[in-house]
Order: sequence, then structure tokens, then C-alpha cells
Amino acid sequence: MKLSDIPPHVTDIDPPYFFRSYYEKYKTPMQEWGDVKPQHHIDYYDGPLSGIFKVHDNYFYGKAVYSEDRKYWAVWELTEEELTTELERHKLFQQYVGTHIDYYLDEDENWIRDISKVNPDKDEWRKFYDDKTIPIVNYHAVESREIFGIIHNPFRNW
Repeated sequence: MKLSDIPPHVTDIDPPYFFRSYYEKYKTPMQEWGDVKPQHHIDYYDGPLSGIFKVHDNYFYGKAVYSEDRKYWAVWELTEEELTTELERHKLFQQYVGTHIDYYLDEDENWIRDISKVNPDKDEWRKFYDDKTIPIVNYHAVESREIFGIIHNPFRNW
């Protein structure tokens, strides 16, 4: 199934649910939410619209199926090259711009991000944003592939 095949509401179909697809491929049981660890968002408007999350040692790209209702997310596996590119790019983003898009568990076991962790030096930002040699993953191409599964929002506290 492709993202474009999802009708106006995901409950109108029997999609490949993420946890079932994960078990079929990796033969590893999961707790529904305990093993899903949001890493960082990529697109954001009043909350995450897309981002990277991790399950055990496997990284996935997810995107809200409907931007108005972010309950359901389509998920894709990244190729090794895409994952390497994303992680290297994100490391540079952290270095020059900040870690304000990163998620971590707080003392109450809620996934949060610290929006104050922005580098205040805008000259440093330019080292990231103006450098056209920093590779970027073509997420439009990723989204044109078959989805791995549908999951409830992995950035669930938003």
C-alpha cells in the first residue's frame, strides 16, 4: 500500500499495521508503545508532522497521514544510505542549530523536547543552512514507496 492509496479515513481499510509488519520482518515482539522511541522531527507545524523514530535498533521515517488529525502515521523503512544521510545531517543540525527538535524521556516517562536548546548564534545556523554540500534525504521519493505500516503517532505527547 502506498500513502496515496489511503482513503479519507484510515479506518476505512485494513492497512498493514506497523506492529504486525515489524514482527513479521524482525520476529521480535514489542510492547505497543514502550519500544517506540521518537528521535527527532523533520517537519513541524503546531506539532510534529514527520520524523524519525526508533524501535529496538531499527530506525523508521513516519509522516502524519492527515495533517489536521495526526493520530495515524504512515511509516517507511529507510535504506542504509538514507539512514546514514539522515543521521549525519541531523548530527550537523545539532552541532550548528541545536537539539530543540530531539525527543527524550522526562522524569515522568513522557517524551518531550526542550525548545530552549537552540543555538543562539545565527552565524552558526548559516553553517548548516547555507552549506549546499550537506546531503539531504529525498523524502518525497521515500513516500512514493510502499509503506511499512500504519502506527499511532510515535510523537504521542503532541
